[in-house]
Amino acid sequence: MRIYLCVLWAIRASGHNVHIAVDAQGALQLARDASPREPLLRRNGGSNETRSEVMLEENLAPPRTGNQSGHETPESLRAAEKERHAMSTLTYVWFPMAVVLALLFEVLHWPWAEVDWNLPMERSDGREGSEKVDSSFLGLTLLLASRAWSLARIYLAGAGRVKGRCYLLVLVWIHILGMYLDLITFDFQQRYWNLYQQPSLPLFFELIRNWFILHFTRMITYVYEFYVEDMFFLHCRDHLTRYFEAIWVPNTYVFRMREGGKFDNPDQRIHVDVANFVTQTYSLSFGVTKMIVNMLMYSYMLMSITPASMHAGTLVSIAFLYSAVGSAAMHFLGAQLAHFSWQGERCAGDFRSELRRVYDQSETVASLRSEGAELQRLKHRFEKIKLNTWQSMLLEKRLAILQKWYSPLREVLFMCILAPFFIRGEVSLGRLKQSESALDKISDSLSFLVDNYSRLSVYRATVDRLHNFRHSCLTYLHQEKSSRQAQDTQLIQTLALLGLPPGWPKRLGGADAPPAPAALPASAASGGPLQLEAALLLPSGELLIDVQLEVPAGACVLLCGKEGAGKSTILKAMAGMWPFLRNTRAPPSNDMVLIPQKPRLPMPLTLREAVSFPQSSTKWSEEEIRAVLDRVGLSDFAQNGLDVQLDVNSSLSGGEFQKLMVAHCLLQKPAWVLLDESMAHMSSANRVKMYQLLTDELVAHGSGLISTSHSWQELVSFHGHFYRIETSRTDGTQMHRELQTFDPKEALGEDELALRVKDKDAEIARLRQELVQLQRDRRNSERAN
Repeated sequence: MRIYLCVLWAIRASGHNVHIAVDAQGALQLARDASPREPLLRRNGGSNETRSEVMLEENLAPPRTGNQSGHETPESLRAAEKERHAMSTLTYVWFPMAVVLALLFEVLHWPWAEVDWNLPMERSDGREGSEKVDSSFLGLTLLLASRAWSLARIYLAGAGRVKGRCYLLVLVWIHILGMYLDLITFDFQQRYWNLYQQPSLPLFFELIRNWFILHFTRMITYVYEFYVEDMFFLHCRDHLTRYFEAIWVPNTYVFRMREGGKFDNPDQRIHVDVANFVTQTYSLSFGVTKMIVNMLMYSYMLMSITPASMHAGTLVSIAFLYSAVGSAAMHFLGAQLAHFSWQGERCAGDFRSELRRVYDQSETVASLRSEGAELQRLKHRFEKIKLNTWQSMLLEKRLAILQKWYSPLREVLFMCILAPFFIRGEVSLGRLKQSESALDKISDSLSFLVDNYSRLSVYRATVDRLHNFRHSCLTYLHQEKSSRQAQDTQLIQTLALLGLPPGWPKRLGGADAPPAPAALPASAASGGPLQLEAALLLPSGELLIDVQLEVPAGACVLLCGKEGAGKSTILKAMAGMWPFLRNTRAPPSNDMVLIPQKPRLPMPLTLREAVSFPQSSTKWSEEEIRAVLDRVGLSDFAQNGLDVQLDVNSSLSGGEFQKLMVAHCLLQKPAWVLLDESMAHMSSANRVKMYQLLTDELVAHGSGLISTSHSWQELVSFHGHFYRIETSRTDGTQMHRELQTFDPKEALGEDELALRVKDKDAEIARLRQELVQLQRDRRNSERAN
């Protein structure tokens, strides 16, 4: 029997076919039946005959290709049992404990939030030109792409027409090289893992050499991709920032008045949102492109390496279905994330603005002792940040649960699909790893919405903020341009009636229009009158006053009226600053300076820059600037030099700051000077002195002067035209205002009479009080007696 078994073993070892091996196994079984033995070989014992049978049994087993046999062996059963007990502590102790603690935390942690859940917060829905966010699936895809492209064209059609496109071409080439390296890595992966099945030392060294070459090339592409990206981002951000500054800064006041504070924190939109838009647009655009390319490329490769017993498109179909379900679930759970992102930026911007206001107005806070009220305002602002953050946290927690299940479950699903083919020996380990890698690439591409949903929501809010901000700015600029074109058309028609050529003057604002002239000196100012024919409206649309005003060139006009009558509004309309006009015939705002009652300048500035602002400080010599400062009484500030930086808004008192504005007018020499209570913080003597300077150096050389003042009696000698706003109530509720001329002498007489009556009334009141006191003293003395 032993000789027969040895012959069979030799036949098996010599490489005969499987049929002989099967016959040998049958013979072995017959031998076992004929010679009873122990069923199992003990670890440290056993007869020689039993040992030989076991050795023969092992040698007669089918050859292995690196994967396990599909039959259950004692070793596999013991391995499964060992795996079952390997995580018993986690299964029966820590996992139930984690679930219970999580449930307890969900129930008990709400009082720790310290959030007012009933605090009203503004909602949003995403309409064109409004401060809204569209959280629908269409809003996160097609509408988002449309709005993002309209913003990107600003750069690509402007400064990025050549330079920006060159940057993009270089980056596209780098990305193509990166995809090529991905394919090389994909092919390298099969050879790398097959080494574990078929070990070879020479092959090992060649694989390591290729690995270093491959990853050194990837390092070079990564470094220069990162570097060129930063160059592109900075160039694009520079152009977009200057674009938004150009459409916002020239009409800042008008835009703010028109929108009524609807578009808050424009500084954040220009500084933060532009930077985020550039980087996010690039990363998402290339991400979508890479997603499509990878999906097509790896789908084809996966179908080519699919096991023979499986349909070629089965794995790709499973990946598509799994990603579609995950994307739908992610959008269902996170639809409001874009709104919370928008709202969070708004609340943070409001809080920063409130902190800055407290810093800028620290003197007012200290004088009013309003620290407690300011702390309450800051607390209210931060409560909104807390509420929005908590709402975002709750939503992101639900999304995190889905995302943390989505990727691991995908890996287990793909492993469950491919493992049977590996166990049956249909695929090698290298082919298995290739299939897993291809499935991961396809699934990552199809799961783009799931993996980037939070980024897309933040990006949607960023694009909406910039788009709506730009939409409103351009809408106003378009209205202004249409109004100017209508005025130009009317002027051209009038000139045609006078026999002038129709091509004169050129269309305002056109590409061939000459540049606007610089401010002329008063001696060269236009000789035309200053006209304002318009109905001035309040922001609510209510009529404020109907103005029909014509001021001759070089005239001095004094505008009087009660507080709130509309004096400042008329000056703003003359300067082209008031946007709420009807039936407009307003003067151009060129060569005109309006000094408000409380002007402010950027900080920090040197004294030279402050007196010259907004003109260049090199326009006038140091002698001219020092002479002007000396005439207005600010020569003490120039003792330390004109180029020492200081915050003029806090270093100068109210009266000194107004003197600085007068010095600016004396240097600028505009055709028209509009003073809106611009001397209110000066003493009576200084006020007269400043008006005398303006009269001698500007009005005497042809400049016009229009002033508003409460203490107008002392300014009569500096003006030649006098207007007063008369107010009355028509039906008991509606306020009617009318601009009328008046004689200052008669007004002074009326004022003197009013002062006398007031003095008499005060005297009568004093005598009455004395009489009451005498009567009280008399009654007290009578009671004492």
